[in-house]
Amino acid sequence: MERDPNMIYVVENMSGNVEVFNELLRKRLAESGWCDQVKLMCIESIKTQLKNGQTPKLEDLIADVAVKSRTMVPAAVKKELLMEMKKHLLQKFGYYDMKMGHD
Repeated sequence: MERDPNMIYVVENMSGNVEVFNELLRKRLAESGWCDQVKLMCIESIKTQLKNGQTPKLEDLIADVAVKSRTMVPAAVKKELLMEMKKHLLQKFGYYDMKMGHD
C-alpha cells in the first residue's frame, strides 16, 4: 500500500502537538468511562484464558480486546479530537487567526 504524500505532510506538521492530542484523548476516554470498560474487557479475557488452561499473553489480550475497544470510543470524543486537530492545522497554515475567531 502506497502512502499518501499529503497525509505524510499533515502528520509531519502535527508533530509539535502530538502530546497535547494524546493527553486530550486520554482525559476524554477516562471521563467517558471507556478506560474502565476496556479494563473490564481485559480482566474477562484473562479470566477466560486462565479458565481454558492458557497462560495469559499480552499478544492474545491485544488481539482479543483491540478491535472491540476501538469501536467503543464515543463519537463525541472522536469528534472533539478531530476538531482540535483541524483547528491546529488551520492555525498553523494561517487560515484563521485566534484573535479574530473562526466561527
